[in-house]
Amino acid sequence: MKKLNLLMVAGLLLATPLLAGPKTTTVKGVLIDSKCYGMMNANVTNDHQTPNGLMPSCGAACAAMGLPVAVLKNGKPGGQVFILITPSGPMAGHMAKEIKVTGTVPYEGSLIPDKILVKNDNGKWEEVKMATMM
Repeated sequence: MKKLNLLMVAGLLLATPLLAGPKTTTVKGVLIDSKCYGMMNANVTNDHQTPNGLMPSCGAACAAMGLPVAVLKNGKPGGQVFILITPSGPMAGHMAKEIKVTGTVPYEGSLIPDKILVKNDNGKWEEVKMATMM
């Protein structure tokens, strides 16, 4: 009986992290257009290199069209990327800026934002008003 109780306690301890659900985290990096970055990881600015040459303001245009935006952690090409699960239109004017996002990670590589801060041209953090999905 003692072995059974000990086994049950061990099982509960091991299962507790699984029952906790998604974790909350803060990710700091650069706001990128996930489509163009996915095609060429040098596309971390707002102007993107394409097979036909440089496309000015491509990141903002893609975000305005609804293509997913993401945070490139630490802003280094080839680094970890978190797709933001939020409407991308309101983010169009902030492409390639330094960003800090706090939210829930429902699965690896994605982030549901609770709060988005963008560094403005004066070096100060401003909160971005997010559109709600529902």
